[in-house]
Amino acid sequence: STSEAKGDYAGAILEFQDALRIDPSAGVHYALAKNYLFLNRLPLALQHGKKSVELDSSVADYYDLLADIFSATRQYDSAAVVLEKLLLIDSSRFNSYYKLARIYETSKPLKAISIYEKLTTIVGSEWTILVRVAELYEQLGRTDDAINTIEELLIIDPANTALQKLLSELYQRSKQYDNALSVI
Repeated sequence: STSEAKGDYAGAILEFQDALRIDPSAGVHYALAKNYLFLNRLPLALQHGKKSVELDSSVADYYDLLADIFSATRQYDSAAVVLEKLLLIDSSRFNSYYKLARIYETSKPLKAISIYEKLTTIVGSEWTILVRVAELYEQLGRTDDAINTIEELLIIDPANTALQKLLSELYQRSKQYDNALSVI
């Protein structure tokens, strides 16, 4: 752990490998996976990440690291499955909701929106989340939903002229000309 804290990940791996011979626990596998990930040695990181979850499936941090490794190897479906399991174990991990929604944005945008909306009910209206939701709604052609989300963003930052311009354009697209004029 001292080597890891100093950024000497290769040294930490050597120490953790020695520890693994003495104590093949989930925690040691987790530490190895983390250090292999730091060194971008993804196959070994994945091997140890899976083993840590296999040995102790109750620790949310093990799932979080495994999801990061799957994402780093571009195995996004596997990362999503792991994050779903993680959130069943610990539903208070807001960053995991965000990671999961980001994964779903390209393949399942409606599911991503659902996760973002769940996150906003937990943490409240948050700028970055609302921006992502508005972009997804706009990509899906759901102009009215995009308008509602932009209106929420304007509550957070009412003087944002770029948002006002975007809202005006969205109103025009949906033929709400009076609303567009009032924004302008």
